Amino acid sequence: ADLEDVLKDIPVTIVRKKGLLEIVPEGLHKGVVARHILTLDAASHGGHPDFIFCMGDDTTDESMFKAIYEYYAESSSTSTTTSPMDPSKDQQLQHVFTCTVGKKPSNAHLFVNHVDDVEELLHTLGTP
Repeated sequence: ADLEDVLKDIPVTIVRKKGLLEIVPEGLHKGVVARHILTLDAASHGGHPDFIFCMGDDTTDESMFKAIYEYYAESSSTSTTTSPMDPSKDQQLQHVFTCTVGKKPSNAHLFVNHVDDVEELLHTLGTP
């Protein structure tokens, strides 16, 4: 039987790409996961992460980039504190880096040209 026929009554999305078969529960994507991680981190540490580096090379990564910026926009607009000690959204975003591989329209704010640049960048970040 065809995979779609076997899974037709199960609420999943099937994605077929070159060398990849992905079966994901409907409504679940990288953006949902990124938002969940940020929410859990804020709840357990009382604020935003000190540093976010989010990189991807695929259209499925776009929801992740978008979710990060939406999370910061929503959390700053719902903040009830007005203390001058509370960082503004712009200050918080100074430590958020989203990057895609290849120059193309993207929700990521930065890009590297090639996948080889990813390894070099990660090595540089990890070198004291």
